Amino acid sequence: MELMRFMTESIAPTIDDAPLSGRILGGTHVLPVRVHWEDTDAGGIVYHASYLRFMERGRSEMLRVLGLDQTELLKVHGINYVVTRLEIDYRSPALFDMALQVLTKVENLGRSRLDLSQVITSGGRMLTKTFVRCAGIGSDGKPRAAPESVRALFRPMLK
Repeated sequence: MELMRFMTESIAPTIDDAPLSGRILGGTHVLPVRVHWEDTDAGGIVYHASYLRFMERGRSEMLRVLGLDQTELLKVHGINYVVTRLEIDYRSPALFDMALQVLTKVENLGRSRLDLSQVITSGGRMLTKTFVRCAGIGSDGKPRAAPESVRALFRPMLK
């Protein structure tokens, strides 16, 4: 009973409670990420698949900062972006408790295709370099062009 009273009296959501979505600087989306134990192998080195999760967060948060809600994108516009190609170069390992930055840049924008470059850095040092191709598909799994209003949001980020 006391715990319930404590929780309801002490926890009031504020704007500061929202997860960080990063920011766009000079056409590049920057998302800070901290390496947790769950991201590493037994030696405290970031497991290769964890980089993919960090980059997925970077892409998702970039959309959020651009004003694109992914649920609404599918519901209203009938489009969902899916990864169709990914090339990653691992250059230097990330370690437990490191502060990372996931940098996402729009390289090419087509009607239904979106090419991105993503870099993960720590302390100004590049750890990974990645090319990601995304395709717009409808709920039927077939290619679907993004509406002009959606494509227009990406244009300021083009190199």
